[in-house]
Amino acid sequence: MAFPLRNVCVAITDIPGCVPDGVTSCEAARAIGEARYASLYWPDGQYVVSQPPSLAVSWGPGVVFVAGQQVYLRPTPEPARSVLVAAMAYSISPTSGVSGIDVSAALQRLINYAQANSLPLELQTGARYYVATGLVFYQGKPTSSAPSLAVGIIGNNATILPAPGVTALTVYPQCALQNQGTGWQTADVEIRDLNIDGYFTTTPPSGPAGPATAVQIGVQGNAGICSQYGKIENLVVSNFYAGSTALLVQDFQHLLFTRCIFGSQTIYQEYVAGGFVGDLMFYSCQFVGSNAYPPIAITSSPTTTATGVATTYTQARGFHFVACDIYKTGTIMSATGNSNGTAQTGDIWWIGCAWDGPNANAGEEAVRWSCTGGASMFGIHMVNSYIVSYAGPGIYVQQTGTASNISSCKITGTHFNDIAPSASGDFNSIVLLQGAGGILIDGSTFSQISGETIATTLTSYFEFDGCPGPLQVRNSMASNPLGTAPNYGVTVNNCTNVLLDGNQFHVAPGGAAINQTGTNTGVTLGINVTIAN
Repeated sequence: MAFPLRNVCVAITDIPGCVPDGVTSCEAARAIGEARYASLYWPDGQYVVSQPPSLAVSWGPGVVFVAGQQVYLRPTPEPARSVLVAAMAYSISPTSGVSGIDVSAALQRLINYAQANSLPLELQTGARYYVATGLVFYQGKPTSSAPSLAVGIIGNNATILPAPGVTALTVYPQCALQNQGTGWQTADVEIRDLNIDGYFTTTPPSGPAGPATAVQIGVQGNAGICSQYGKIENLVVSNFYAGSTALLVQDFQHLLFTRCIFGSQTIYQEYVAGGFVGDLMFYSCQFVGSNAYPPIAITSSPTTTATGVATTYTQARGFHFVACDIYKTGTIMSATGNSNGTAQTGDIWWIGCAWDGPNANAGEEAVRWSCTGGASMFGIHMVNSYIVSYAGPGIYVQQTGTASNISSCKITGTHFNDIAPSASGDFNSIVLLQGAGGILIDGSTFSQISGETIATTLTSYFEFDGCPGPLQVRNSMASNPLGTAPNYGVTVNNCTNVLLDGNQFHVAPGGAAINQTGTNTGVTLGINVTIAN
C-alpha cells in the first residue's frame, strides 16, 4: 500500500505523461500525484483530466477541464477556507457584467462544488457577473441520509446583474413542510458584502426589459431555519426595473439583516397552511418602494395547503425593524383568512424607524394594517418612530369581518410631521382606524400638519370609524399646524370602549378635543386640553 509522502510537494508536470496542452489527458498523472504526494502543484497550463483535482492535495494556477468544462483548482497551497471565483476566471469572467456575457452556468457549478465541500463561495473583489439564469443555493436536507447544506457567500463588493424575469439568487430549503420537526430544515445562511444590480432588467443584452427578483429566501411548501440567526450583511440591491422585488422571504425563520439597502419592494409572505415566515431582524437597513410595490409587505393568507400538514392557518410573526429608513409609500402588514383557513400576523416591532414619503400621491399612506376574513393581528409595536411627508394618513388600520381581530398593539412616541392627507372621504385625518380595536396610542406628537393644501381644513388628527375597541389615545400632543388647524383632536363614529386622556390638541377656534358622530358607547374622556389656532 502506497502512503502519501508527507511534506513533499511536486509539480504534476514532473510526473511522466502530463502535458498541459489542453488536449492530452493528464488523468494518470493526477491519480499518481494525488495518491503519492501530500501536495501536488499544477503550474500554468491547461490540463485535461477525468476527475476533478483533490481540494486537499492539488493547487496552483493551472486551468483544469473535466468533460470540456473548467473545474476548480485551489489556487494557493494554504488549506481552503473558501472557494474562490477568481480561480475560475477562464470560464467566469469578472467583467461579464460589463460585456453582457452570461456566466450563470459556470457559477452554478462552482456553487454546487462549494456547498458539497462545506465552504463559502468567495466572489472576486469588485467583479461584475451577468446571469441569464438564476443562481441557487440549497439549504438543509430533504432526507435523513442526505448531507445538510449551508449557504455562504463572501461578496467582496462584487456585483451580480440578473436578466429580466430572473431571480438572481435563491436560497432553496430542501426540507418539505411536513418534515419540519425532524431538524432537516436547519442549516446556516451567511451572505455579506454583495451587490445585486438591475441594470440589465432595464437595458437587457437581448429581448425586452422587465422586472426581476434580486434575492429569494425560502419557497412555499418547504421549511428553512438557521440554528442561530443567519447573517445577511451589507447587501445592496439597486437600479431594478419598476415592479421588481429586492427581497422575497417565505417559509423561512431566523435571519438577521444588517446595513442592507433594498432599492425595490420587499415581501415577507406565508401562503401555505401550516407554514411560518418570521423571526427576522433588520438593523440599520434602508427600504424603497411605492403604493403599488410596497417597500415592506408582511402578509399571511392560506391560499394553498401542503401534503401531510393538518394545520389550517398561516403565520407571519416575529419581525424587528430597528433604526431603519423606509422611503415612499405603502408599508403593509396584513392577515387574510379564507376558505382554506385563517391567518396570523403579529409580534412586529418598529423601533426608531423613519418613514419618508416625498412626492406621495393623494391618499397614499405611510403604513397600512389590514385584517380580514376572520384573521388575527397582534403585538404590533411602533416605538419612537418618525413619519414625514405623506399625502394620506400616516397610519391606516382596517379590520373587516366579524371574526377578525386586532389586539395588543401599541403606537408609542411616534412623531408625525408634514403630513397633508387628501380631503376626499375617509382619508381626512392623520391616524385612521376603521373597524379596529386593541390599539393603544401613547405619547404621539404632530407638527406641520395640514389638509391636502394649506387652505384645506382637516377634520381631526385621529379618526376612529366603527371600531369595537378597546382604543386608547393618551399623552399625545398636536401643535404647530400649517394653515388652519383641524376642528377636532379625535373623531369617533359608531365606536365602543374608547378612552382619551392627557392629550393636548391644537384645534381651530370653536373646535374640541372630541367629535362624536353616530352611536358611540363606552367613550371616556379624561383631562384633554385644546389650544385654539
